[in-house]
Amino acid sequence: MDRPPPRAVARYPDRPKRLNPQRKHGLWLVAISAAVLLANGLVLMLVKEHGLISDPKTLGILGMPFAVAAVAALVGLAKIVVGRTFGELARAWDDLAGWQRGIVGLLVVGVAFVVLVVFGAVIVSFFDKR
Repeated sequence: MDRPPPRAVARYPDRPKRLNPQRKHGLWLVAISAAVLLANGLVLMLVKEHGLISDPKTLGILGMPFAVAAVAALVGLAKIVVGRTFGELARAWDDLAGWQRGIVGLLVVGVAFVVLVVFGAVIVSFFDKR
């Protein structure tokens, strides 16, 4: 009967913690979006290499799934980072003071600008015909 006293910590200390459901959903969105982006990129590379389509407008239409998958990936990334639903995030945003919203808004716009510039440079370098 030399039992140690019960511990006040977790009941099952060896069991790994479960992933937040919102973060898990975000991870799925990013993974599926990455697969769609990869598949679409391969199709565009094949079309470009074999010269199947020479009209730039048609290439633009074939690139539209990039936009849809990119938006889904960004939503997933936001869910991974924040770990909340968008309704909870909206309520948290409304609870911020005006100056805090201004700083966070400028930060988000700045990061988005940098991401768009880098993404644009990658696209331009990919389609450069030199």
